[in-house]
Amino acid sequence: MKMADYNKLLYEKVRVEYESFIEALKKMTPEQVIEKAYEKVIKEDMVTEIQQRNLEPDEAKALCSEDHPLDLMYQEWLDTDVSYMGLLRDSIDDTAKKAVAEYKKEHRTVTKPGAVVEYEGVQYSVGTWFVADKRSDYAGLTGIILELFEEDGALDITCNMSIPTDSEEITAIEKRFTKLYQQPMTLQDISFEGIILAPDEIHVIPDKPSCYNPESDNPYPLCVGNGSDACKSCCLYVDLDYNSYE
Repeated sequence: MKMADYNKLLYEKVRVEYESFIEALKKMTPEQVIEKAYEKVIKEDMVTEIQQRNLEPDEAKALCSEDHPLDLMYQEWLDTDVSYMGLLRDSIDDTAKKAVAEYKKEHRTVTKPGAVVEYEGVQYSVGTWFVADKRSDYAGLTGIILELFEEDGALDITCNMSIPTDSEEITAIEKRFTKLYQQPMTLQDISFEGIILAPDEIHVIPDKPSCYNPESDNPYPLCVGNGSDACKSCCLYVDLDYNSYE
């Protein structure tokens, strides 16, 4: 007796189930159809995938025995959708970075450490430190200005934020970003580099920051840095070329 081709049977079953799903969509209101749009896309891809691949015979047979195998696979997908959302976030981040690069090509951008831009009576300098205002999502954290760019009288400030180490600060910012993104966010999910803030979101630190580490026994001390990524952009930190001195 010829063995049943359960992969073929499974494909026919999920195809019919998908067609029934589409017929049901046609009877829904436009608002309901919009709500089901994501489900339609995923189920359509699943039908295509089932058609193109061969499951193990016992796997295909087990799925065929289910009343609604397509919906079963869709519900399982919803439970494992985290990886997909992670890829989606990465794609959005990459697109945003490319958009920023294009933006910088078209607008005046100041990147030289120590360069100053005055905006509404306040001087902002590349390489200087600041504290994020309570209006910022990074409220209370310190940061360093990396770039200043202007357009139509507005100023955008690109900066790196210091990553909090205090447990209370970590809890506070995780709660803030969880509310902002409407999904659980840990410290590892939050970006602290290349952040763009508005002038009213920062308070420039007029004195030297707490990380300032000057040379000893030097009448004109230079900051020797503390090894952080921000040092290379800080106007207080200078790499001395001793070969240039006699």
